[in-house]
Amino acid sequence: MIESQGAGGRQPHYDPLAEAPVACHELDREGIVIRVNDAECSLLGLGREQIVGRHIWDFVSPAEQEASRRAVMRKLAAEEPLLVFERGYERPDGWSLVLEIHERYRRQAGIVRNR
Repeated sequence: MIESQGAGGRQPHYDPLAEAPVACHELDREGIVIRVNDAECSLLGLGREQIVGRHIWDFVSPAEQEASRRAVMRKLAAEEPLLVFERGYERPDGWSLVLEIHERYRRQAGIVRNR
């Protein structure tokens, strides 16, 4: 929950990204993670401060990083459709993961944003 300051004082409201039970992140137009939830931090074995501010492809398996970078940038430029696909990731403890990625655009105040 996030608290917002309104006319009636502080009111909690639901933040779907923060409270999602599955790994979620939000990128800026350069592919840099600007928000990440606890589920993704746990899955990647990293703290929020180790993820936010870095390119999303930094967490992908080295062999897939360049392909990931190109795909992310094409999607952010709306040159390629969003898809469901699998991608390999590596955790700092040495574990390798193959994750199914479900890409979505996020709407906020009438503006469509990539998520």
